[in-house]
Amino acid sequence: MILDVIKSRRTQRHFSDKPVPEEYVEKILEAASWAPSSCNMQLLGLIRVTDPALRQKLVYEAKSAGEAARAPVLFVATYDKRFSQEYHSNIQSGAAAIQNMVLTAESLGLGAYWAASVGKEEIVRSIFKIPERREILALVMFGWPDKKPIPPRRRPPAEFVHNNFYDGSRDLPLSGDPDDWPIEQLKAFQEFRVWSGAKYRPYLREEFSAVLDSIKAHAPADAKEWIDFLPSTGAYLEGLVRIFPRARFKILEIADQLARFSIERIGGAGKPENPVDYANYNFAGAESRADAVSCLFRLEAYPTDLHEKILEDLSSLVKPGGMLILGVCNKFSYFLPLHRLKARRKKEIRFPVMTPQMVAPFKPVDPDWTCGILRRAGFSLEARECLFLFPTIEELTPYYSKSPPLPFSLFVKAARMFSKMMPRQVWRKYAKIQLFFLRKENDGRPSGIS
Repeated sequence: MILDVIKSRRTQRHFSDKPVPEEYVEKILEAASWAPSSCNMQLLGLIRVTDPALRQKLVYEAKSAGEAARAPVLFVATYDKRFSQEYHSNIQSGAAAIQNMVLTAESLGLGAYWAASVGKEEIVRSIFKIPERREILALVMFGWPDKKPIPPRRRPPAEFVHNNFYDGSRDLPLSGDPDDWPIEQLKAFQEFRVWSGAKYRPYLREEFSAVLDSIKAHAPADAKEWIDFLPSTGAYLEGLVRIFPRARFKILEIADQLARFSIERIGGAGKPENPVDYANYNFAGAESRADAVSCLFRLEAYPTDLHEKILEDLSSLVKPGGMLILGVCNKFSYFLPLHRLKARRKKEIRFPVMTPQMVAPFKPVDPDWTCGILRRAGFSLEARECLFLFPTIEELTPYYSKSPPLPFSLFVKAARMFSKMMPRQVWRKYAKIQLFFLRKENDGRPSGIS
C-alpha cells in the first residue's frame, strides 16, 4: 500500500558503500517521468553527477550538503522556468517528480536525501553549466541506508486542517524570544527541530569543551545517580556520560521525541548494566532524586514566567548533600547583540531562533538572580566559573567557511589578551557562560523558593 511506503520513508544522510544497481536507478527515473507537471509540460531536468571531482567542487566551493560527496547516486534537479513560473508551477512540478523518486527508492529498500539547500547557486550553475532559464531546485541523493532513523513526531491532521477559513492563531511566532511562544507550540517546535539536523550541526567546540572541563573539575566524581534536566539535543549529556561512566543517568524532558533523540545520540539505552532512564516533565513537579543534577542552558529556552517554577522543580531533584550544576547564558554578555546581528541577515524562523545551545527560542537570563533563588532554596555555592568575556573565533566565523576572515582572527586575539587584564567582577558581570556548582544543605528539604 502506498501509505505504508510514505510512512516508512526517512531522510537518509548516511549511506553504505554498497553500489546501487543500475536497474534501480532506472526505476527511480521512470517514476520521475510519470509525475504530474503543470500543463503537462514535463520540463524537469536532472543532472546525474558521477565525477568525484565535480562532487568535491559542489561541497567545498558551492558549500552544498557534505553528503553530496559520499552518496552513491546524486542528481541535481532543475526545472525550466520560462513557461512555468506563475503560481510557482515550476517548483510544484519539480517537487512532484522528486517525491516520486524518493518514494520509489523507499519501495526498493533504498534511502534518499532530498536536500533543498543546494549551496551557492551561481557556483552550482558554473560547475554544471546550468543556464539561467533553469531553476535549480534541489539535490537528490540515493543509496543503501547505513542506519534508518526512527520516525519523528508528525502533526496530526487536526493541527493543520482548517474549516472554511484559515485560523492564523496556530501559526508559529517569528521570534527568538520564548516569552512570545505558547508553551505547547514551544514544545512542538522543539520536537520538530531536534530531528532536523540538530545532531549534525556543529557546536562551538571551544565553548563546549570549556563547559565540560569545568564540570569535570567541580562535579562529584563519585556520583552514583545523575539527572540531566531537559537535555534537548543531548550534546552535553553525551559529554557527561563519557566523563562520568559510572553514574546512572536519567533524563527529564518535556516530550518523548526529545528524550528519544538524546538517548539515541548517546548510543541507545546505554550499557545493560548502566541504562539511561527517562521520565516526562510537565512543569508540575518531579519525583526523581539524584546525587548530581545538571541543567545546562535550558532555563533560557522557556518563558520567563516559568523560570521560578522550573528552578523550584530543579532544586527538588537534588538529594540532601547532593550537587546541582547549573549553566546559564548571561543576558549582560555579548551574546544577544551578536545573535541579533546574525539573525537580521536571515528572516526565516529557523535562523532567528537557532543558537548553538538550542534548536528553538532562546533568551539569556540574569545569572545572579538565578543563583540567588537557588541559594534561598537551601543551596550553598561551592564554585562559580565565568567563561568567554568575548566571542570565540567560531562564533564570528561565517557558517561553512573553511577559515575565519583575518579581521576576526585579529580581533579575537586582541580581545583575549585584553580580557586577561579584566578583574573578576567584570567576568562575573559580563562573561557569556556562567556555571554554578551548588551543594544542597543536609538539614532537610529546602524551605521553598521565594
